[in-house]
Amino acid sequence: MRKVIWTLVPIMLLVISGLALSSTGYMKKPRGARDDFDAHLQSVRSGILNEEWDLAKAQLDATREAWWIVEGRLQLSCQHDELRDVAAALARLEGTILAQDSKAAIAAWVEALEEWDRSEGKDITLTSTVSSLCFVSR
Repeated sequence: MRKVIWTLVPIMLLVISGLALSSTGYMKKPRGARDDFDAHLQSVRSGILNEEWDLAKAQLDATREAWWIVEGRLQLSCQHDELRDVAAALARLEGTILAQDSKAAIAAWVEALEEWDRSEGKDITLTSTVSSLCFVSR
């Protein structure tokens, strides 16, 4: 009986550790409207494209709040650098929104989206993302 316990305990620890480390996709899924980072990030885009800077800033604040919630869940399954890259991309996005620079804001938004997708190990195609932005030249 002791031999079985001494064998099963390390195996169970390895299985639990493996599940925790490979759970990034599950941990990124929203548990409610407040922590739906992807939806909040998409809503920032509409504020930028319409050049409604106060609305874009409010949506970015909601995105940041969602990030703080999701970041806590991702601590075990993501590299620390990946989490820092998303936070840095959000900071750059905030700077461009405060500067009211639409072209730089769109570039910062794409960067934040790319960092978010990269934290899951999924490569996005920037051409499809950029082509859906509907750039308006001024």
